[in-house]
Amino acid sequence: MTRSESSEWESHLTRLIAGEVRRIRKEMGMSAQRLADRCAELGYPVPRNVIANLESGRKESVSVAELLVVAEALEVPPVLLLFPVGHAHGTHRAPARDREPLMGAVRWFTGEQGERTDLWACDPYYENARPLRLYREHEVAVRLARDSEQRALSEEHRATQADSQADRAAALQAADFQKHVRDAQLERIRRIRAFLHHEGLLLPPMPKQLGRAVRAQEKKGDAYQELEFSMKRVDPERYWGEEDFDEPDPDDLQAAEDGEYDEYDDYPEYDDAQFFDPEDE
Repeated sequence: MTRSESSEWESHLTRLIAGEVRRIRKEMGMSAQRLADRCAELGYPVPRNVIANLESGRKESVSVAELLVVAEALEVPPVLLLFPVGHAHGTHRAPARDREPLMGAVRWFTGEQGERTDLWACDPYYENARPLRLYREHEVAVRLARDSEQRALSEEHRATQADSQADRAAALQAADFQKHVRDAQLERIRRIRAFLHHEGLLLPPMPKQLGRAVRAQEKKGDAYQELEFSMKRVDPERYWGEEDFDEPDPDDLQAAEDGEYDEYDDYPEYDDAQFFDPEDE
């Protein structure tokens, strides 16, 4: 790999970013000066002449800080300035890497790059992306627990308004089912947080009501008495032990890896006032 090839790769990334900044800015009807003013308002000035030089190709590189603040000013995910899905055909994640589709680069950048094909092989990328996987699973479990709690309350209210005994019984049965789903997600949250605690990772915030419910579950017994089992459920390729099983069931491994929530592709947003402070744990 020559120095000129490395420089060309850097220039290619800069051109991608510049093209997207110009395209999105014009679609928004935003002038270069307004973009510069917006960056200053966000606390990191990017002067108008810098934006003009970037868009015209005179600026040869973009700093991480510039990428982030310009993306925020344009209200676009930073990754889409770097890898403009739908507006370019491919890219190289590093100068010596083969060209690949942009979505592949996006998954790599966001820690969602594929599944492991060999659970027993060392894969540094997969291992290093563990915090992202755990936090995402935690977010999904929190959302499902909140949704189930709301559905249970809705069914209980429906039961009070039922016109017949049969309708009331059906509503109460539906409420009980939603409570079972909620409790399963609370246990799932507890296990994930126990694993995060064991790994020395910061615990993610969560709504106060769910936080209290998880702590109430923990007070029923030792919060970490089943930690080894929790580890196996969350990260089976690392924690299945020969003392427990001669050979892991591939179906169980896949189920644990899938997390049983593939149908959900969005994550919750919480009001800051509702955050459960992890320090209270």
